[in-house]
Amino acid sequence: MQRALAWSKPQMMGAFTLGLAMWGAATYAMGAAIDRGRGRQVSFPERCAQGITSLTLVGGFASTLSFPAVAWLISLFD
Repeated sequence: MQRALAWSKPQMMGAFTLGLAMWGAATYAMGAAIDRGRGRQVSFPERCAQGITSLTLVGGFASTLSFPAVAWLISLFD
């Protein structure tokens, strides 16, 4: 990515840090909206149950695959 964008390492890390900061600010705002009872408006207003189910399924599937894969890689590369 650094080569493709022709950015220096500090620029790449700055962009990454800025992205994390924006994500954190959005997360706080969305959490506050959910706490105020506006949860349906935050997660897909028309299909909120489908969005939550998809997120839970993908998260569970990712951890189901990643733990054995990491254990295998650790044993392979010591």
